[in-house]
Amino acid sequence: MKTPPLKRLDLPQLLDSGSFDHAVILTYTFDPIFFEEYCLPNLEGLQNCRTISVILDRSTYGKIVTAAQTERPKQANLRYLLHPVSVPGVFHPKLILLTSKTKGRLLFGSANFTRPGITGNAELVGLFDFKEREQETFAPLMRSAFTFLQEVATRSQAKALVANLKDMYLDSPWLESREKTQSDPVLLTNMERPLMTQLAAKVGEPIKTLSIVSRYFDPGTNVLEQLVKRTAAQKVKIFTQNRYTNLPPSWLKHSLVKSGQVEVFLTNYSSDERDQPLHGKAFFFETVKDCLFAYGSANCTTAALLSTANEANVESLIAITLSSRDAKALVERLLDPLKKAERLLKPDQLLSVLITPDQESAASSPIKIIEAEAENEKILLWLEQPLEQSQLRIELEFSAGRHVRLPLNDMGNTRVEVNISPEISKRLSEGSAIISIQDVSGNSLSNRVLITNLLDFETGASHKKARFVKEAEQNAAGLLSVLLDLRSGTDEDALRTFLTFCDIPLSLGPRPGFRLFGKESGSSREGMRSLGHHNFTIALSLHDLALNFCERHFRKLKRHVSNRHPDGIPNFLHISLAVGGVLESQIDRALSGLEAREHVTPDEWATFRAICDPYFSQYRELTSTVWNSYLAKMIHEYSLKRIRDAFEPELQPLADLADRMVLFRDRVENLRLTKCLGAGGLRDKPYSYFQSVFSEQKWPKYSREMRDTFSSIVATLKGDQIPLSGQAR
Repeated sequence: MKTPPLKRLDLPQLLDSGSFDHAVILTYTFDPIFFEEYCLPNLEGLQNCRTISVILDRSTYGKIVTAAQTERPKQANLRYLLHPVSVPGVFHPKLILLTSKTKGRLLFGSANFTRPGITGNAELVGLFDFKEREQETFAPLMRSAFTFLQEVATRSQAKALVANLKDMYLDSPWLESREKTQSDPVLLTNMERPLMTQLAAKVGEPIKTLSIVSRYFDPGTNVLEQLVKRTAAQKVKIFTQNRYTNLPPSWLKHSLVKSGQVEVFLTNYSSDERDQPLHGKAFFFETVKDCLFAYGSANCTTAALLSTANEANVESLIAITLSSRDAKALVERLLDPLKKAERLLKPDQLLSVLITPDQESAASSPIKIIEAEAENEKILLWLEQPLEQSQLRIELEFSAGRHVRLPLNDMGNTRVEVNISPEISKRLSEGSAIISIQDVSGNSLSNRVLITNLLDFETGASHKKARFVKEAEQNAAGLLSVLLDLRSGTDEDALRTFLTFCDIPLSLGPRPGFRLFGKESGSSREGMRSLGHHNFTIALSLHDLALNFCERHFRKLKRHVSNRHPDGIPNFLHISLAVGGVLESQIDRALSGLEAREHVTPDEWATFRAICDPYFSQYRELTSTVWNSYLAKMIHEYSLKRIRDAFEPELQPLADLADRMVLFRDRVENLRLTKCLGAGGLRDKPYSYFQSVFSEQKWPKYSREMRDTFSSIVATLKGDQIPLSGQAR
């Protein structure tokens, strides 16, 4: 690959040129005051972002949440997400990914998101831009960066981070990975394999010279010995900077240095005649044929180069293969830009700094909070282990210094709910707040965590409500994920927003199906049951909205029926699952609400029957549309394989839905026999079904028809049954 242009990058200027919708920042250290008071209000690339995620090391996060009030963030987890990552070593990668619908920008290298990292240090950072149909060279690199972000989010069990990455993915469709292999430049991480193992494998040829720029080194010489052993480099040159490096004097006594196979140089860096502290990291593997150039977050340490993320640090590098000619110019300009490098031969020439490792302040806490989220007039806590101790309380600390303590009584669960007043709920939307768990004497028992309550920076509304609509409209996988969240959630406003505004686009032709962070299509009813009898009231309040949702989407299904084509099957099934999912969710919510009561009144029983009848009627119409009007006719018009391939991704969700709809009758009968008693004035006599779909006369026919219809769908797709032309059965 041709040498990339080597010029000084103005990082603030690059963050201020162009507007984007989403941003993710990976950093080891972080300065929230610099970020909130300078970057957010002044840099266009961040100003207009709907989501901003800052992912940093747990020790840095711990310092931020325990700092003095004047040094704490005011907008963290409201305007932007601040998410810590815990690993055996340190979370050390540095990158900034900015995306929109048709463009992206990746800043990758050694710079932390601090004032010195962005404006002052001698850093090594690469700029990569993407614009759809105009500048797509670096699209594979950006997709690799996004895949790395997914891995980080998945490992850290971060609900809010996963949600922000979903938004980025859905709003930036070009992030969908298409390439099976990567060409230069390539992003390397140590999530699975050590970086040095990957780099040595990429070189492929005998290494003449390995040149390294690094600020930090191990106290011992193991990494030096391993580098020579694993790369078999004839010569190793190490460049560092006095007064900033922690290079141990003992390295100069090692036989590899004394023999001259390893040479150490002291060099300096400057910008506009101003000295700069070295913070960049780079590796040059020179062979007879070419040179592999790698740069990023990894210092010359065992934790960075010779270990995986499961053992030590999380690190990342970008590697580029250069011609020998191009590499020669680049090596000289990066290793010794002032051409004043001095070979280090005597210990008294070295001025090194002792570096003491950070210790995570909350590591010894008996209770670990993974995440905390504000939702309506509740705070939801996710814990690493269930609470076992009674008489606990939470402490809320607001940015103005006010403390509020509330009882915590939810024992034996990893998901804990705390009820809060409207006043506290309002305060949680006005500024950052920290939560921790204490005993009744005020002794801290947990780590301190910022409460997540992400708001739209323009409207002030919750991100979650708008996210549900967009995610559900995107594809069937997104819809199923949203229905699962809504089915087990407590936010009536979010349900209302979804049913009112979700309008799945009609697409009669092919459409890409993105599947990211998938969830099971089914759901546990226990989550909804635990919400109590209020579910029945919610279901009633949403009844008309649910029927309107189904009605407008049925119109789109009829368009598909009139214009049957295999390319339209994914959209047809997406809409079908939306209609069926809403019907099933409403029945489940209403039924769960009655199951939570000690006794169901005759009026409640009558109301429940009255709302369920149209739900089951609409589901019958849905299955008839899928089978009689659509599949049974299309099978005579197009190849079975083409139809089967299009149906297959959503066949299991359709089967799960069918099973849940048929199984409702058993739950309803149990409810009737245990809590619907007192018919005709007799204490133990259950209420009647009368003419509802659940009656002994109607249900056997209904359930048999539903099972037979789905069996016909499956048999047809398998090729075991082909309906007669013009007939459904």
